[in-house]
Amino acid sequence: MDDPRRNIPRAIVVVMLLVSAFYFLIMTVSIGVLGPDLAETKTPIATAAAVFLGTGGGLLVTAGTLVSIGGINLASSFLTPRVIVAIADDHMLPPIFSRYNRFHTPYVAILFATLVGILIALSGSFTTLAAISVVSRFAQYVPTCLAILVLRRRDPEHPSTLPVPFGPVIPVIAVLVSLWLLVQADLHKILFGLGGLLIAVPFYFLMRKQYLQR
Repeated sequence: MDDPRRNIPRAIVVVMLLVSAFYFLIMTVSIGVLGPDLAETKTPIATAAAVFLGTGGGLLVTAGTLVSIGGINLASSFLTPRVIVAIADDHMLPPIFSRYNRFHTPYVAILFATLVGILIALSGSFTTLAAISVVSRFAQYVPTCLAILVLRRRDPEHPSTLPVPFGPVIPVIAVLVSLWLLVQADLHKILFGLGGLLIAVPFYFLMRKQYLQR
C-alpha cells in the first residue's frame, strides 16, 4: 500500500494468475481421477479426493468447502450493504437505502440485503444457485471489459498505470468468451441470473432521470 496506484493493479494480475493456475491444476487432477464420471457428479473435487484419499479425504474437502462458503458469506454480509449504500449515494437507488442509525450502521441496506438473500437462498438448491451466481457474474464481466474500450478512448490524458497490452484484443476476446459461456447455460439459469440486471436497468434510468430533474 506504499504505492497503491502502482502496486494494486500488479497485485490483482498476480493473484488472478496464481488462482487460475491453482484451479487449472485442481481440474486437471479431477479429470484425471474421475475421467468420464466427472460429468455425473455434482461435487467433483470432493468425489475425486474420496477416490485417492479415501472417505476422510472427501470429508476434508467438503469441510473446506463449507469453511470457504462461510467466509464468503461473512464477507458479503459486510460488503453487500455498503455496496447498496454506495449505489444509493450515486442516485441509482432511492435515498432511503442511505439511511444510518445512531451507531452509523446502514440498517435499511442491511435489512434489504438480508431479505433478498433469504428469498434467493430459499428459491433453489445449492447447485442451481451456484450456476445462477456464475451467470450473474459473467453479466458483470462483459460491461467491465467493454468499459476498458470506452474509457481508454475517452480519457487518453490519464492513462492507466498498468495498461492492458495488445490494445482492444484482450477485452474483445474476454467479451466473446463470456458470451460463449453464457450461451452454454440453460435458459432457466440465464433468466434467473440476468433477472436482477434486467430489473435494475430501467430502475437505474428512472432514478437517474429524477436526479437530473432536480
